[in-house]
Amino acid sequence: MIYEKIEPFTDGKFSFHGAYKVAGYDGYNLLISRKGTSVILSGGLLARLEQRVPDDDLKFVLVQHFFAEVENCNYDKLHDAGIMPTYFILDLTKACNFSCSYCFRDDKQTDVTPKERLKKNLEYIRNFYHGNNLRRIVVQPWGGEPLIAFDMIEFMMKFFRSNDINAKVEMETNGSLVTDGIAKKLKDMGISVGVSIDGPEKLHDSQRKFLNGTGTYRQVINGIRSLQKYYVHGIGTISVITKNNALYVKEMIDDFVCNLNLKYFKFNVVRENPFSREENLCPSVDEVQAVYRTLFDLICASVGTENEFIEDTIRSRLANVLLSTGKNCCNSRGCTGGLSIISFDKNGDIFPCEMTDFVDERIATVNNPDLIGQIAESRQNNKYFLEKYCENCKDCPWWSYCRGGCSSRVKYMGKCGQIDEIECSINRIIYPLVCDLIVRDREKAYKILEI
Repeated sequence: MIYEKIEPFTDGKFSFHGAYKVAGYDGYNLLISRKGTSVILSGGLLARLEQRVPDDDLKFVLVQHFFAEVENCNYDKLHDAGIMPTYFILDLTKACNFSCSYCFRDDKQTDVTPKERLKKNLEYIRNFYHGNNLRRIVVQPWGGEPLIAFDMIEFMMKFFRSNDINAKVEMETNGSLVTDGIAKKLKDMGISVGVSIDGPEKLHDSQRKFLNGTGTYRQVINGIRSLQKYYVHGIGTISVITKNNALYVKEMIDDFVCNLNLKYFKFNVVRENPFSREENLCPSVDEVQAVYRTLFDLICASVGTENEFIEDTIRSRLANVLLSTGKNCCNSRGCTGGLSIISFDKNGDIFPCEMTDFVDERIATVNNPDLIGQIAESRQNNKYFLEKYCENCKDCPWWSYCRGGCSSRVKYMGKCGQIDEIECSINRIIYPLVCDLIVRDREKAYKILEI
């Protein structure tokens, strides 16, 4: 997609901040602001903007959508993310019964976080929650394979209930340990579950094996079937895209939708990392973009059929443009690791996002009650917080969403302060597709968000 940059200007007390025209159809044009908001303008309104002669109606629309501001008027503004953790990862164990080829965890230690340490971590979250009058938090019990520490998950859920904490708990599991009994308990506790699966049996087993080297697909499917008995509205799945399966997206979707009766997916593209058991797994930029173009086309074709499905990476980008909600902590306003999302290890040390394997990235400790102050100080020193920027970011219409990509991924790659090229390539393919869809068929765009 060819986009045009519209430069900032001032007209009396009215200041236009600049924008990008990224899509047009049938006399209407979609603009993206430098803050990541969007607006659809008719050709006439766009002409007035480009000629720098906005009337009151156009000024109102532009101010309303954060493209401009008027002096001495108290309009709400979008700000960069401040420090206010609301997403908490609890590292329960590094132990896992799988040996996945691309695993990014340092698995030299396999013990489970002791209950007393978990309790102290939970008490720290409780004090922060009530001390800051939070209404809701998200918590992820993490591994390894978190179901190895299932008793710790039950302990955590009882703690939240008894301490009046409104916590949405989300868990990712390899699925192999899920029985009917475990599935029922997870559902009864109100835990959202996502299962890792990398395609049909041959593709999945090529990169997700048990410790003895045998394939895991059959056991994962058994776990999914057990969960489906209790999660009647469906469960989500997480698939890692590597060179092994990047060319088989349609086959993966056919298997997930038609054979397994699934409809909520998340595709993650593997990155380089120091702990990977296999080399040369990373797909090329062209392969990554082909994955998401195929996914996008398949999603659009599924709308209104009995085989509707959605993929979270595409859904979040569509929501960013269409709704400007900024809810995704990873890609709505750039990475907020360490600012809104933090993790706790078995020693009570606190890290940005999922960085508990990197002791140099510790940003706080539960021994100090001033969490925000500790993070603010660490933000000045830790390499994790380095701004990710390159020359190509300067005039990129998607930069406000991306801001260089995932800070954890660039840390794994040993490239702190550099952009995540894979994230960049994903944004460069998805955002033009969703922008084009919005101006051509806004009804379908909204239907996709409703899936």
